[in-house]
Amino acid sequence: MHWFMQVDLMCATDSSCRRRNSADFTRALTRCFLLRCAESRAIIRYLAEKFEGQGTPLLGKTVKDKALVSQWLEVESQNYNPPTAQIVYQRVFSSMFGSSCNEDVVTEQVAKLEKVLDVYEAHLSNNKYLAGDFFSLADLSHLPYTYLLVNAAGKSDLITSRPHVSAWWNDISSRPTFQKVLGMNEFNKKE
Repeated sequence: MHWFMQVDLMCATDSSCRRRNSADFTRALTRCFLLRCAESRAIIRYLAEKFEGQGTPLLGKTVKDKALVSQWLEVESQNYNPPTAQIVYQRVFSSMFGSSCNEDVVTEQVAKLEKVLDVYEAHLSNNKYLAGDFFSLADLSHLPYTYLLVNAAGKSDLITSRPHVSAWWNDISSRPTFQKVLGMNEFNKKE
C-alpha cells in the first residue's frame, strides 16, 4: 500500500508548520516504507525497485539498461538539476521566501544549463529517451523541475530551441500519470 502526500513547502517561515509537515511526512514515509527516506531520488529508486514488475519497468530490463538509468540519474542530479533548481528558485520561489529574483544568478545558471542541454540534444538525437528507447526513472526525475522551468520560470526556450530535447520533453511531460499528478498539484491550480 502507498499514499500520495502533499507537503506544504511554503511554510518555511512558520516553525509550527515546519514541525507539523516534517512529522506528518516522516510518519507517512515510515508507515508506507518501514524506513525513513526523505530525499526524492532515494524515494523514487526505492519505489521503482519495490514495485519492479508492475507497470513500466523504470529501472530497465537488462543490466546494461540499469547501468544507463543509473548514469543518467547521476547526470540529472549532478549536472542538470543544480542550474535548473537555481533558475526556478530565482524566478519562481525567491519572492515567496522574501527575496527578489537575482537576474545575474539566472544568467549564470542559464549558461551552465545550456551546456548541459547541448549534451542532451546530441544524445537524444540518437535515443528516444535518456537511457535508450524506453522511458525510465532517468526521464521521470527530470519532470518536476523541467515543468517549473518551462511553465513557471519563463525559460521554455531552453527546451524548445533544441528539437530533440523538445520532442523528449513533449513526450515525457504528456504521459497520463504526470498529467494526473499535475492535476493534483495546488501550485498548478493557482496559475
